[in-house]
Amino acid sequence: MMTIVIGGWMLRRPGNLLNSLAAAAFIILLGDPRQLFQASFQLSFFVVLSIALFMPPLEKFRDRLLAVDPLLPRELVPRRLRWRNAVLHPLLTWLAVSFAAWLGSWPLCAHYFHLFSPVTLLAKSSSCR
Repeated sequence: MMTIVIGGWMLRRPGNLLNSLAAAAFIILLGDPRQLFQASFQLSFFVVLSIALFMPPLEKFRDRLLAVDPLLPRELVPRRLRWRNAVLHPLLTWLAVSFAAWLGSWPLCAHYFHLFSPVTLLAKSSSCR
């Protein structure tokens, strides 16, 4: 997938995560169509797809949660709010990525491995720190 992204960057084409993901899957499946039925292929691509689809609404929610008055100049924002946002912004981003990846992986993990473990959401987010 990175080859597709870098190729588009070199050709000065606008990037699109969903198109790059589909092109990478297509190229892999051209080389070995049996990959489609492998758990690793499905998990890899479905997790990246779920992150691409779920992150924009989760980022909007995070931004609304941490929003300060937009008409207030940055210098007049209270220091405690600036510190709060500086700490919570990366934490909520890590949690959102973990949640989006978990949403994409749990159906396949339940199918292939007969596991459903919501606690992995907390384990993944704490391992990012």
